[in-house]
Amino acid sequence: MTGVQTCALPICAHRGHIGGVHEGGGNHRGSVFRRHIGMSLIQRNNLDSESWGQGSSAIREVRDREYEIEIEVSHHIRAMPFLWIKASDEAGPKSVRAYLERNSIALLSNYEKPPIDPPSRNWLGNYCPNRFIRASGLWNVRHVKGTYEPRFLDRMEQLIKVM
Repeated sequence: MTGVQTCALPICAHRGHIGGVHEGGGNHRGSVFRRHIGMSLIQRNNLDSESWGQGSSAIREVRDREYEIEIEVSHHIRAMPFLWIKASDEAGPKSVRAYLERNSIALLSNYEKPPIDPPSRNWLGNYCPNRFIRASGLWNVRHVKGTYEPRFLDRMEQLIKVM
């Protein structure tokens, strides 16, 4: 393999830039996950960033001002453990990946139910302005109020076994 690094698109968008002008940073306007983590860092560390999360794009001067926060977001995400499960069908609401996402989130969410495995007291998400993130204990807002299908665990097991 050459020096080209490949990555599943969603993970790359969240992970941040490996090179370029804003190396080590990222684009929270292209990743809701990055935006939520950045908002949590801003709240926890009492940072000044009026422009964070504003709009779908920003001029270079704004991105330059946000660069230090983008670096911190990248550090935070890159320190997280990830589990990859192969879901090679086409993306869409009825895809395997959508099924896995919806059911995983519903299963793990603490939203409006007694937490089985609550996040730690120092979890960064406790500082997130979004109540769904704080209440669910997850970096998600979609599907946190849902219920999982019990057969989901069997499907997950099948997908893990073929890896």
